[in-house]
Amino acid sequence: MIRPTRVLGGAVLAGLAAPSRAQCLHTETKKSLDSIKKANANISLTGKNSLVVGGTSGIGEGIAKRLAKAKVSVTIAGRNETRGREIVTELYQLSGEEDGKIQHRFIACDTSTMKNIDRFCASLEDELKTENKTLDFLVLTQGIA
Repeated sequence: MIRPTRVLGGAVLAGLAAPSRAQCLHTETKKSLDSIKKANANISLTGKNSLVVGGTSGIGEGIAKRLAKAKVSVTIAGRNETRGREIVTELYQLSGEEDGKIQHRFIACDTSTMKNIDRFCASLEDELKTENKTLDFLVLTQGIA
């Protein structure tokens, strides 16, 4: 004999347990994320400029790489110059640009003091004005231990 089974939301199914609300939401969310990933996979933001403070490791590095894949020029600000140069090399490989439209670079900056931050910002602002560029993305992910 098949017995009715009561499930979340009051639905009654004959002998079969329906997926829980959490399972349904997970499936819906996964489908939504998959469609977003697919839509964003080939996005191109050529001509846009970004500054990633703390882009030599962790989340900042990941964001810098994703921006490079989307053809954004990436400037990384950080303390570790050796690591910064390595990341810039990786960014050029990810962006695949050979015509010079996209420029990646590293600027050494210790953001632990306001004096350094003020000096860095003034320098960057002057540079952007001189080159008639805008800063389209600002990413602040530095961690100070």
